[in-house]
Amino acid sequence: MKLVNSVLPRRNKAAAAKSLAGIAAALIAGWSTASFGAVSVNPNVEYFYGSGPGEGVSVSSDGKFIMVSSPVNVSGETNYSSSVPHLVHNPLAPQPFNLTRDFPLTGYGEVTDVGVMPGGPFGLAVVRSDALHPFNGMLAIRGNDVLQEIPIPAKPDGMKISPDGRYAIVAVEKGGDIRIYDLEGGAGQIQLAAIITKAAIAAYFVNVPNPVDAAEPEAVGISADSSFALVTIQDCASVASLSLDAVTLGRQQGLTPEAIGDLALKKVLHLPFGFAGRTGGLFGVEPDGVAISPDGTFAILAHEANNNARHLAGISVVDLRNGLANMTAQTYSIFDIDPTLLANTGLASVPIVAPGDPYPAAATRLPRLDPASVEIVNRGGQLVAAVVIECYDPSAAQLAASTSNETRGSLLVLDVGQALNGIFTKIDRLPGGVSGSRLEVIDSAQGGRWIFVSISNGGGNRGTFARFELLTQ
Repeated sequence: MKLVNSVLPRRNKAAAAKSLAGIAAALIAGWSTASFGAVSVNPNVEYFYGSGPGEGVSVSSDGKFIMVSSPVNVSGETNYSSSVPHLVHNPLAPQPFNLTRDFPLTGYGEVTDVGVMPGGPFGLAVVRSDALHPFNGMLAIRGNDVLQEIPIPAKPDGMKISPDGRYAIVAVEKGGDIRIYDLEGGAGQIQLAAIITKAAIAAYFVNVPNPVDAAEPEAVGISADSSFALVTIQDCASVASLSLDAVTLGRQQGLTPEAIGDLALKKVLHLPFGFAGRTGGLFGVEPDGVAISPDGTFAILAHEANNNARHLAGISVVDLRNGLANMTAQTYSIFDIDPTLLANTGLASVPIVAPGDPYPAAATRLPRLDPASVEIVNRGGQLVAAVVIECYDPSAAQLAASTSNETRGSLLVLDVGQALNGIFTKIDRLPGGVSGSRLEVIDSAQGGRWIFVSISNGGGNRGTFARFELLTQ
């Protein structure tokens, strides 16, 4: 078992220390009944080798159907050639992935995310403009046809479809708002149900150090019962909670999307911010991906770290037991959770500092990791989190210390049955792709047996996505 330290201001450390004995007692009490080690990771990783990279990936709950967003950067972020590969997954076949079509999004710019609809009547793709293609929005697609264009005023990023198929939530990164679409009418009749405006989000940025001008919604997580969602707001180190039940009620009452959005937004929770970076700027923990536990009691956020503040890479555990309006969080270092990530740094532990303290010089020895996404599954009665570590870029200190360093992203698999107590058990960590591969978005299927992770600089021999298998005894 590993007890990890939270990245908190020092004034909170004493309180955390006081609770350590209680945590340890709970842990010891649980040893007699827990079946840790029941889940393992198959060391054989399967890949789909498409013609381009994998950005977003979405898989049907039975694991049979897969959609991938594949944006090819033609010229310096100004021109994209995007497509949406469709695949059938047969895990027992010698070649488990059968590409049924690679739908070219001719006339559109960068495709950032996709969603497989429950039941499969159509799929969704999110696209954003580039220098040659002005359209921002969401597309309902089936076969090789665009069935509906849903325009969005600014560039969107992440999107998720609720498990019941009723709503799609889009994080509008450059517009600063969150949009919820009602899918009940089917393709051609998709309607805007709610807008959580940038102003509504900004109202929560009062007397906090987190900068509201950096409020860019990033990724979406939805509860298993489709009743609520969380949306990360990356650069300002925050996360928003949304009630989808309130959206349904507002629709029944005939309210405007703005009014429904005001009802749906329950809180914007601010995570640690104000850490000094290597060049003097201030940074936070930068939440990217988010996943909600199957029972809805907690969520885990995957935190990227600015390249000038690599010591901030980690996760937050969001406590949802007291409701969306009262959610709280504790933040942990990825290097504490898995100390093997410190290989060749010469450090026994990650530098821990409080916001406002000077930049720790030892942090320059750390690799760049950028935890990007996370999935939580109940596999064989064991609660497991799969955390995507996007990359492993060794530092100059690591390169000087050894010629043998990790050089690709990996999947960190944890037992998180006691995550709310700050206790994590590492099950395994497996690298993905070839040297230099950067892992991105995660999805799961068949009760967590299969874990799919896109490779954002993939294509060809790098693979477009990877498939990991969680085994049970």
